[in-house]
Amino acid sequence: MSFIDFNFYPLTAVLFVIIVLIQFLLKKKERLSNTVSKIILLCFSYLVMGLYDWRFCLCMTGG
Repeated sequence: MSFIDFNFYPLTAVLFVIIVLIQFLLKKKERLSNTVSKIILLCFSYLVMGLYDWRFCLCMTGG
């Protein structure tokens, strides 16, 4: 998957909605919402890189 691929944009929209919902639902617990948002961003990063080429996931782990 690349930035030109159509499937990239719906995935980005889903990520945006999830992050906004987390920030809205946990706005009184700012530290928790930031931690959860970072974990979700990391998981989506692995997903996007894995969909492009599974070997990039190994590069992200440092191995």
